[in-house]
Amino acid sequence: MINAILPKCDTRAMEGIIESLGRRNIPIIGLSTHSGCSAFHSKYVNQRVISPSPTDGERFINFLIEAPFKGVLLAPDDHTAILFSENQEKLAQNGFLTNFPPITTLLTGFDKWRCHLEASRLGVPCAFTRLIDGPEKLDDLSRSMDYPFIIKATTLAGGNYIKVYKPEEVPGAYIKMKEAISRQENRVLNPRLIAQEWLDYDMEDIWCVEAYYDRYGMEKGFFPIKKIRTVIYRGGTFGSRLYAGESFPNEKIVDLTRKLLSGLEWKGLAHVDWVYSRSRSVYYLTEINPRLPGFSFFPSQAGFEMAYYYYADLTGGAIVCHEVKPFLYFECLRYPGDISSAISAICRKQYSFKKLIKSYARIFTEKKPIIIDFFSISDIRMTMANIVNMMRTMAKEIKQIISKKGGRDLLTKVIDNRAGIVVIKNKK
Repeated sequence: MINAILPKCDTRAMEGIIESLGRRNIPIIGLSTHSGCSAFHSKYVNQRVISPSPTDGERFINFLIEAPFKGVLLAPDDHTAILFSENQEKLAQNGFLTNFPPITTLLTGFDKWRCHLEASRLGVPCAFTRLIDGPEKLDDLSRSMDYPFIIKATTLAGGNYIKVYKPEEVPGAYIKMKEAISRQENRVLNPRLIAQEWLDYDMEDIWCVEAYYDRYGMEKGFFPIKKIRTVIYRGGTFGSRLYAGESFPNEKIVDLTRKLLSGLEWKGLAHVDWVYSRSRSVYYLTEINPRLPGFSFFPSQAGFEMAYYYYADLTGGAIVCHEVKPFLYFECLRYPGDISSAISAICRKQYSFKKLIKSYARIFTEKKPIIIDFFSISDIRMTMANIVNMMRTMAKEIKQIISKKGGRDLLTKVIDNRAGIVVIKNKK
């Protein structure tokens, strides 16, 4: 059989699809920059390879071309998806199979400003947005936007933004976000800054849809998810990382996703984020990511096996997407994860302990299958490796906290930073 090649297989997105591929006896080659990644312990990973990071683009592409193995390449993150899209023809000439949109299409969907323009053209609801051309435009911006609004980057994670409440806060927010997009690790994505109207919504009004379009651009399936709990930033706003959620059919949001992706002539995987405004009764698009979600374990275990659809499409197999069924999902066995993030938010008085307990009580009060990330009885070695690695990280950080003053504030900061959050304290 043809290999499935998983770059950065130490990421959650890659860990979550290993069982889906492995139980079909698809040979899996895991790539990582270090030997301690949990995925290397999986019984389904046939070959474990130390590789350069995809962030070192040219070196990584050359590594693949010179490698003795070939096969289907999956992308663990946005940067790698862009890299593979840019080099799709070169990779194909050297024996690799990929399915990404052409780079111009991918960037149109991924860049939030360009996506806003296309979504508006297609009649897909999105928040009012303005491109910030430079500091000289800030006075005009301050006068033309309704307050509050947010300043965010066009190609960074959706939660990287600052909420401004009055005109005098605009210059400072602009400078901070400009510093964020100027960092070396972010410059490769060529981010710009936009101003966007603030939409009022609750945490439970955040949705996403996972989708797959085959190599001919034909839709194959959609998997809508309603978020029960996500990361809460120190400023009190919500991020996109899913800590607890549920799947069930939602034709309205699926129709919007279809309209958007088909209009873009999309190919491959898509993770599309939405928020629902109760006051307007409208779903608003927030972003498109050209990859698997970080919580890929959820749809994979719930029967929407995106990675296998991708593999089967490229290798001549049959793609059969099953009907979306109700499932409950909790990321409670990870650190950082649902429990640590919720406790941090509770300590900051931004979330209630009652809500946390009530959500977990649904495990016993509702007759829905439960998915716990990451726990797989069929791959107990990787499950245990994940638990051991998390315990080591937790012990190290607890020791660090104990040895310093300001324990609660430091605990909050550590948990937030471990979750990959750009923490920016907003002023009200």
